Formats: sequence, structure tokens, C-alpha cells
Amino acid sequence: MALSCVDGAQRARRLLTTYSDPKEAGMRLAVLDAASGALTDLQTPYSAFGALSVVPRPGGRVALALVGGQPTRPSEAALLEVRAPAAAA
Repeated sequence: MALSCVDGAQRARRLLTTYSDPKEAGMRLAVLDAASGALTDLQTPYSAFGALSVVPRPGGRVALALVGGQPTRPSEAALLEVRAPAAAA
């Protein structure tokens, strides 16, 4: 999944979000493309999320720092690496 960090001078093109899927228990973590409205799920082992933060990483990557939980395990702090998008033409 491509996710980019933006500063105050840029407009966010992708937004990190959580949502509830009525077909499944718990929450889903996804990226919302602000221009197209497309919602793309991020595959994680968690069904509950808190304290989400996007962290810039070397080499054009980003990571998601979060607290994630599951029904069968206690919540834990996690850092999930996400591949950054290719440069727009």
C-alpha cells in the first residue's frame, strides 16, 4: 500500500483511517484516496486500533506507529512499515 507524508504546504492525497465493516467484527485500517474516494485496506493482524501516527522513514518509506489489539491477545505497540508511492508524473 502506498502512503505518503505531507507537510503543511502540501495537501494530503491519502488519508489513514479506520472503519467498521458490518460483515466483520472489529475495525479495519485503510488508506482513503482523497481524489478518487477509493478505500484500500491495509492488512494487519489487528482488529482494534489506537494512537495512529505516520512516521517518515529513510529511503522514501513511511511507517505506521499504532496501538493494535485483537480479541485473543492484549493490545500492543506496533510499528508497521509501509512502502511509499512512486513519484507522480
